[in-house]
Amino acid sequence: MNLGAQGGALALEDTLSKGLPIQKEIDMLQTYLEGIHQDSMLDLVLSSLPEEARSSGTDTVQQLNQTFNTLKGALRHFSLIPRPGGGGILAHSLAHI
Repeated sequence: MNLGAQGGALALEDTLSKGLPIQKEIDMLQTYLEGIHQDSMLDLVLSSLPEEARSSGTDTVQQLNQTFNTLKGALRHFSLIPRPGGGGILAHSLAHI
């Protein structure tokens, strides 16, 4: 990876960690890829990123942890409620996926 692409990757990582929109960083990386790595794996990955992440950003690790902590009590509760045939609701649901 050349220095420009490496800088673009670091900028993308920083922006993702802050939960900000990433379209500018994707555009920067795709500019570096033009003429260098046509149809590269990185280009494929960049083009597959969700539109919502590109325009609105993503949850940060801290936000995801807070959401998990908020839900884990309810998840534990539902996983322990017995179902006919054994297992809690969560275990039963997962077994049928």
